[in-house]
Amino acid sequence: MDRKLAVVLAIVLLLVAIYSQFPLRYWLTVRSVGTVIDPLLVQSIIKSESNFEPEAVSSAGAVGLMQIMPSTAEWLCQMLDVEKDIYHPEDNIYLGIKYLEYLLKMYDGDLLKSLMAYNVGPAGLETESGRNSGRRYLKRVMNYYALYRIAYFWIHAFE
Repeated sequence: MDRKLAVVLAIVLLLVAIYSQFPLRYWLTVRSVGTVIDPLLVQSIIKSESNFEPEAVSSAGAVGLMQIMPSTAEWLCQMLDVEKDIYHPEDNIYLGIKYLEYLLKMYDGDLLKSLMAYNVGPAGLETESGRNSGRRYLKRVMNYYALYRIAYFWIHAFE
C-alpha cells in the first residue's frame, strides 16, 4: 500500500513538473487562429522563442512570445491587410502563425526548412552560419514538440 502510494505520488509530481515547464499558455489564442499547424508545435515555438515571456526582446530586436521582427510584422500586416500590434500577446501569436504558414507555402510544405527559416529568415538559410543556427533551433523546437506531444497526448482527443 505504501509503495503504491509512493509510486502514484512520484507520477503526480513528475506530471506537475512537466506541465509547469511545458505549459499550454495562450492555448485558446493559438487555437483561435484556425491554422493547419498543430497548436502543440506553436506552443513549442513559443517555448523556444520566448519561454512564454510576452515582453521578450531578442538581441536582434525580435519581439514578443513568437519573437517577430518589427519589419516582418509590418510586412505581414500589409500582406494580410490587418492591424496587429506585435507587443500584444494575441496579435504576436497571430502574426507568428501567419508567418510560419507563409514559410510553409514558400518551402512547399517542408516543415523543417520552414522552421529553420522562421528562426534565421529565408536569406539566413543561404549562409552556412544561418543553416547551422537554423539546425540548432530546429533541434530545440522539435525536442520541445516531442515533449509536448508526449505530455499532452490526450489533447487532440477532445477536438
